[in-house]
Amino acid sequence: MKHIPLVLRERVHELKKIGYTQNHIAEALGISRSSVARILQRQPTDLGRRPGSGFKGLIHEKELECLREFYQKNPNARLREFAAELASRCQVQVSLTTVSNHLNRMGLKRKQKQR
Repeated sequence: MKHIPLVLRERVHELKKIGYTQNHIAEALGISRSSVARILQRQPTDLGRRPGSGFKGLIHEKELECLREFYQKNPNARLREFAAELASRCQVQVSLTTVSNHLNRMGLKRKQKQR
């Protein structure tokens, strides 16, 4: 489910107040009717994002620091070793792709080992 901006959630309530149906609101704003229904279940004064809503992301600053430290000690480590370090030190399970993406974003390049 995509995030619906606050201004759009407020607009849903405004349109409902002036008599639009849920189907018309959905069509006018380009969102699904089920999203409109879900938004209308909330009070107009309580439309902000709720704690815990949306994708939390598994890699935060603490985990990034863990990756940096492990990289400094083990620059030739394999992705599965980085993932194991995150699991043991930070209690975070991530895919090898996630580890690779974050290492690349941090500019931590790894040499490919010869097999």
